[in-house]
Amino acid sequence: MAVLNSPNARIPRTVDAALRRSIPAFNPQVQAMQRSLEDVAYLLRIPQRKPWGNMAGDVAAALAAFDNRNTQAVGNMAGGVAAALAAFDNRPALLAGVPPAQQPEAEQLLDELFAKLKQLELAVKTQQPDFVGVRIADSLKRIADLELLQAPGLSFSLPREYASRPYLAGRAIVQLTVEKADGSLAFVDNLNGGLSKQGTPLASEVAEHSDGSLAFVDTVNGGLSKQGQVLLTLDGYSAPISAGNFVVNVLDGLYNNKPIQASYASVITPGNSTFDPLYRLPLDVQSGELPVLPLSIAGAVSMTHLPDTESFLSGDEWFIYKFDKQQAGLSGLSFDEGTFGVFGYVTDGMAVVTKLQTGDTIVSAEVVSGLERLVRPEAGSNGSSS
Repeated sequence: MAVLNSPNARIPRTVDAALRRSIPAFNPQVQAMQRSLEDVAYLLRIPQRKPWGNMAGDVAAALAAFDNRNTQAVGNMAGGVAAALAAFDNRPALLAGVPPAQQPEAEQLLDELFAKLKQLELAVKTQQPDFVGVRIADSLKRIADLELLQAPGLSFSLPREYASRPYLAGRAIVQLTVEKADGSLAFVDNLNGGLSKQGTPLASEVAEHSDGSLAFVDTVNGGLSKQGQVLLTLDGYSAPISAGNFVVNVLDGLYNNKPIQASYASVITPGNSTFDPLYRLPLDVQSGELPVLPLSIAGAVSMTHLPDTESFLSGDEWFIYKFDKQQAGLSGLSFDEGTFGVFGYVTDGMAVVTKLQTGDTIVSAEVVSGLERLVRPEAGSNGSSS
């Protein structure tokens, strides 16, 4: 009952945090740096006492992986940043595990990370909580990108009964293009940035750039479009079978021109096929059993259950969860937490999702990156060659 009676502030509450913590990171130096910065982020969230007050004693233990610093008040937080900076004294160790072909990209990430950490150090010293929050997010984003380069694939073996199933050995991104049922201009034109290749300097004139580029502000549609885009990041590190099944469905065109159903809680894409049993659901959340990828984050993506069961999944019906605090218990977790296996999140376009209603349509679904991570054992090859 502890989880429901005492909110756990270290449970991932954002998409970025959940996806970052699901990466199978094997580089101890990078892991220690991540823990150090996440401690700083945790302390920053304390409303009664900001990090430049007296700090919790576990910060020093978390920082001991670097140089056993144990300062007080502002020093605890500044010590965490300094500890992360100290890790750069051994740059080759931070790059350990990065494939040779991706070393230049990793080097660039380290350069950017060092610059962000110096900015974070200054923000902490000057006690500016807003800037500290931004700099922590920037730094943790670079760390996550570095860990993705170092991740070798799945950190566990799949159960034997699933050995013949397609699975996703890493991350993939799927782009959904959606339209309103009435064809209205309901979405911000993120693709063109509100620009048009035609301009109207006068009501009676239409001008167009000689190279056909988007050189003018779209005053006709007001920067709006009848199509919206939603990006789903699928996490095969934590849910390889479900994510792999979803990618195969996308490749098969199963969600093209697909009508959706929407409610206050979710957006559902109906289906009718069956899928294999879950590993083990529901989880005992009340006893502290929590998934790596929580449902209690707006934009969580999961397959639905078959009717009258909590142990079997639909093979093609899935939903986007529109979590808010009204759907949460005392712990801040959804009452449905532990009953659905999340395999990804909306990482861009949640504003589009909130505008969708029953009868609107997914015009197309496309795998835009990570297809090479799809493994199809029955074909003996991965998604890039099948």
